[in-house]
Amino acid sequence: MDFASSFKMATRKHDLRGVTVEFEDNVAVLRMEDGENRFNVETIKRLHDALDVVEANTKAKALITIGTGKFYSNGLDLDTLMKSTPTYLTQFGEGWRTIMLRMLTFPMPTVAALNGHCYAGGAVFALMHDFRVMRRDRGWFCLNEVHINLRFNPFTREITRLKLDGKTLVECVMQGRRYTGNEAKQEGIVHELADSGDLLKTAKERALRYTPPAGFNRDTLKDIKEGFYESAFVDFEGLDMESSMSRAVNLKTASTSKL
Repeated sequence: MDFASSFKMATRKHDLRGVTVEFEDNVAVLRMEDGENRFNVETIKRLHDALDVVEANTKAKALITIGTGKFYSNGLDLDTLMKSTPTYLTQFGEGWRTIMLRMLTFPMPTVAALNGHCYAGGAVFALMHDFRVMRRDRGWFCLNEVHINLRFNPFTREITRLKLDGKTLVECVMQGRRYTGNEAKQEGIVHELADSGDLLKTAKERALRYTPPAGFNRDTLKDIKEGFYESAFVDFEGLDMESSMSRAVNLKTASTSKL
């Protein structure tokens, strides 16, 4: 890639229908701009496309993901998944696995800037990042799977063990506790807090703070991450999305019938 092409990539906004990528001071800012930013097959494909844009920019030093409005991400797109075919659920299960593993081992420092609510699968996605910065005045962080009748697959179980300490693990995963920014910081779930207007600035400062001044080899960093999280690279054949969605459908139906 010549200098002109690299400069053009580093300055223009890449719009991928609900996901955008911009580069600020050689830091990639990936914005999820699709309402509650729920995960389905299509949104996962757009995220992969966005990460392709980031990796194609050889000048990028770090990655920040951020939502818009009230939500960072509200988790899985249950309405779509509960109405989908077994084939679609299989595609989703594979897509979910690949996007989580890709974020976990992304070849540059990563920061999740939690601008708003971060629930269930959205909270898992945030945990895939190296660092998390959260608004101090708004938003909840919550792994509420226990409340919506969804089980953790082996990968998610291992990641939460690696990312959360014992007391927090029990409260967050087994009790589905929801945390304000201050509480999440106190429990070590997030690394920094920021006011709304300073969230992106704080995330960028943290990203650059942990970027080696002399640069780094992306392949080496990716290899280090893969080694560090080796125990999370489990066999996903046991991930039965169809059964998980069926449990969610039954719970939702039962809840609706009581209204």
